[in-house]
Amino acid sequence: EQLGGSGNVVIIEGNPAGQTSQDRVKGFEEVIATHPDIKLQVSQPGNFKRDEAMTIMENLIQSNPDIDAVLALNDEMALGAWQALDEAGKADVLVTGFDGALEGLQAILDGKMYASMNQDAFAQGGEAVRAAVEVLNENTIDEWIRVGGKVCDKDNAQGLIDYFAEHGFQ
Repeated sequence: EQLGGSGNVVIIEGNPAGQTSQDRVKGFEEVIATHPDIKLQVSQPGNFKRDEAMTIMENLIQSNPDIDAVLALNDEMALGAWQALDEAGKADVLVTGFDGALEGLQAILDGKMYASMNQDAFAQGGEAVRAAVEVLNENTIDEWIRVGGKVCDKDNAQGLIDYFAEHGFQ
């Protein structure tokens, strides 16, 4: 929606051998396949590290200067990509992250990132304990456990920051 149905997109992956990174890339590729005017320019691993993502973005700016959006598979890499874009005078590129980390949420409020995906760490922890108890009691577990998640943008980032603060995370 933010690209208006067309644009050049870059993915900065996590660890390409990891299932989490593979699933996130696959999901994004499936969605853009339904939008023929959104072009995936390149997808490169940043290993979930800010400095690696910054270096990747610096190189991509040189080789692919017409970038409209960056999908980084965590907030650390999104912040590294944004720093490279900002230093190159391209702070208008849409940057998104993943995790809903506090620094990423603040970057959204500061206009550095457009959005992040909060995975609901509290639900993940609770469901992990529930699943462990289920295995101990019944020696079985659900094949897939959904915990939800929420896209965080400027409209709800502050609420999530406040929620974390209420639960002792600052």
